[in-house]
Amino acid sequence: QPAAVKCQSNLRQIATGFIMYANANRGVLPPLSENQPPSGGNPITTGGKHWYEFLGEGKYVPVGTDEAPTVRGYINGVWRCPSVTDDQVRTNGSFGWGGGYGVHSLVTFRYGKYNNAATAPTRLGGPKLSRVRRSSEIWLVGDTGRPAGTNGTWMTWVGTYSPLFNPSGNGSNTNQPACRHGTAKDRLNRTTNVAFFDGHVGTVRQNELLTPADWASNPTLNKLFPMNTEANRF
Repeated sequence: QPAAVKCQSNLRQIATGFIMYANANRGVLPPLSENQPPSGGNPITTGGKHWYEFLGEGKYVPVGTDEAPTVRGYINGVWRCPSVTDDQVRTNGSFGWGGGYGVHSLVTFRYGKYNNAATAPTRLGGPKLSRVRRSSEIWLVGDTGRPAGTNGTWMTWVGTYSPLFNPSGNGSNTNQPACRHGTAKDRLNRTTNVAFFDGHVGTVRQNELLTPADWASNPTLNKLFPMNTEANRF
C-alpha cells in the first residue's frame, strides 16, 4: 500500500476518534494539552495530558505498540505516518515529537488552563465541533513537523502554526504542515495529508501553503487555518 494512501487511512481513523470523543464529551474536542507549560518549560513533561493522550487513553484511537507516551507521544501504529523515517523521531531533545501528525496549535486547539488568566484567550481548550462552520475546509489533524535543515525533510511534531515556514530551515518554533508525500525532485508539488473537521481526508500541495508574510498581508487566502477571531467562536 503506498505510503500516502496509508497515511490518509491513519488520518481518517484519528479524525473518527476525534468525532467519537466529541460525541462523548458534549461535543467538545480535547485541549492541546491540559496546562500551558511554564516559560521555558518542556511542553512534553509540563503540559499534562495532551490531545493525543485524550484520544488514546479514552480508547477512541488505538495507542499502538511500543509507545512512550510520557516521553515523546504516540509514535507507532495509526499515529505514525509511513513516510516518517526513524531518524525523524527522537526520544529526547527538542525535535521529533510524536509520529508525524498534529493539530492547529494555540488557535484552533488551545491549552485547557493558562498560567495567567489576564492574558488567556477568550476560549480555552479544544473547539466545540458544532461551532466549526467551515468543517470541510479547516485543518483538524494532518502531517506536521519541524524543518530538518534539508528542503523536504521534517522532524515530527504534534502541532502546526498557521503558515508554512521555510521548509529548509531548522530550529524551534517552526511547527508547520509537513509535505512528506510526492517526489523529492518536484518540491513545490509535494503534498501534506490532512483530515478536516467533517472527517474527510484530502491533500494540499506545498505551493498552496502560505509564507508568514503572505498570511499577515492576506489572511483570507488560506482556508485551512482560522485566525483567532474566527477560532474564538469555536
